[in-house]
This record gives sequence, structure tokens and C-alpha cells, in this order.
Amino acid sequence: EFAAGIFDRHNKSAIQSIVQNQISSADRLAIYRNNTYSNLRGALQSIYPVVSKLVGDNFFNQTANEFVSAIRSVSGDLHDYGEHYADFLGSYEPARHLAYLPNVAKLEWCCHRVFHAADHAGLDLDKLAEIRPEQYGELHFDLHPASALLTSDYPTLKIWQVNQDDYTGDQSVDLNDGGNKLLVKRDDHFAVSVEALSSGQYAFLHALRGKKKLDIAAENALSADETFDLGMSLQRFVAQKILVDINL
Repeated sequence: EFAAGIFDRHNKSAIQSIVQNQISSADRLAIYRNNTYSNLRGALQSIYPVVSKLVGDNFFNQTANEFVSAIRSVSGDLHDYGEHYADFLGSYEPARHLAYLPNVAKLEWCCHRVFHAADHAGLDLDKLAEIRPEQYGELHFDLHPASALLTSDYPTLKIWQVNQDDYTGDQSVDLNDGGNKLLVKRDDHFAVSVEALSSGQYAFLHALRGKKKLDIAAENALSADETFDLGMSLQRFVAQKILVDINL
């Protein structure tokens, strides 16, 4: 009853169970409601600083309050809260004219999860050397836990870049510039970065993340981009510690 009263202002059952003593039952409950909403809004704002910057504090707090009312936390860890905020923004009528906003939120969620993801050593090249050449096509690659892939219909990377505190370049963004295929990754110093991928590179990593064999992943990449270079891409993603393990 108490939890229901926190999130539903129209639920009066909790108020009937709260003692009145100088402060009314409704006011007592409101104290806890305000603290709960404040904490969850703060968690959302720490995850989505670019969204907050784009829409302003007042509008962001309004969306956050609506989100908190609609989507309950299911974890004791506040880092787990807010996964569905991008989907919420996509259906939130007052933000409907900001069609690019859910894409920005998806990128920020990826950055958040990548920062907190588990660590993993790089690919053991000795293990790769044990594989016979005729088995290469059967290989499965594991991507680093602290990596994520994202597609966008808008120039989300540029929007995200120009709204970073240390950005000093051209601030203009043309929403008609087209979408992005992005790789979000974390380095050994826990710095999260975002980089654009070609259609082939994205298709390749997406297939490997989906547990496809190397030969299938390469076929998907070439279908998306006939200039895709398998050897160079493998070298790059192994060196970047995006591909961190193999198995047959």
C-alpha cells in the first residue's frame, strides 16, 4: 500500500494506514514521494545529460516524473534504472516533434551500460594460432562486454558530440545528414567513446554479436558493403579489444 501510494497520487489506501501527528497522513506520504521521485530523476539525469541539455531542466524533469510514474524500478541498483526511457520519449506526446530525441537517449543508455560493464582481457592470439586455416570460417567471436552497437535514423553521433562539455568544434547539426551506425566502447582507462562504422563493419560486428560464424558474418558484411575488407577489420577490432575471445 505504501509503495502504491508513492507512485499513484490517486491511491488513498496508504494514507488511511498512516498516523497523523502534527503532519497530515497525506503530507507524510508526500515527503517520501518527493524523495523517491527526486532520487529517480537524479539517476535519469546522470544517465541522460545530453537529453537534459537538449530540452532544458524543466522539460526534462517533467518527462522524468512521467517516466517514474509509468515505469517502476525493478532493481536495488539505480544504475539499472532508465533502460526504457528512449522508448518512453518516442511515445511521449509533448516530445513528439523532437523525433531525434529517442535516438540520442538510446546512445546515452549504451554509454552508461558500457561504462559499468564487466572487463575482459584482449584476444589470446596463441589460442587463434591453434586453429587450423580450414576451420577459420567456423569460428565464433565474442565481443567485449563493454561494447555496444547502435543504429540511428538521425546524425546522433554529431548531436551527442556537440553537446559534450569539452567540445569546441562546429556546433551546427543538420538533421537531414542521415543516420549513423555506431560502436560504443570503453578503453582500459574507463573512458567511453563512440565511433561511426561503415555499413559493412556494422553488419560484421552485429552478426558476430548474434553468434554467427565468421564466414556468415563476412557474407553479411559484404552484402552490406562490397568494399568490406575482412582482414583489415579483424585486425582493427582485435587491436581495439572489441573481439576478445574465439571458439569453434
